[in-house]
Amino acid sequence: MTVPSSPVLRRRVRLLCVLALACGVAPQAVAQEPEPQEQPCQCGPKRVGPCFTVHGTVSVYGRAPIVRISVPSTKRVFGLEGGVPEFLEEDLEVPGNMVTGDFLICPITHRKTGTIQLVCIESSSNMVLTEKH
Repeated sequence: MTVPSSPVLRRRVRLLCVLALACGVAPQAVAQEPEPQEQPCQCGPKRVGPCFTVHGTVSVYGRAPIVRISVPSTKRVFGLEGGVPEFLEEDLEVPGNMVTGDFLICPITHRKTGTIQLVCIESSSNMVLTEKH
């Protein structure tokens, strides 16, 4: 391709090239960032929002919801739908035991001030068991 000699024509060609790139005519020339993938959740269709990670402590209580995640340094408490997750059953079978870690949780109910939001745990990491003595 020959470059036009007129300054006005050169500006128009540059503008057309920029517009072509912006419109995706030459997508291979533009570096594209991958779109963030929403985490899949085992809660399936019950989920009311995106999953997110919290650092908290899971423990068992006498009233519903019986299994809760408390977030340290806040008043935030999440209730686990369906009771004790299978992967925590052995650790929490002794009353008073607690498991602290990072939990990827998915909301089952909408957040509302003054109430416990119900969630399910999608995954966990960095778990530490605190046993009752």
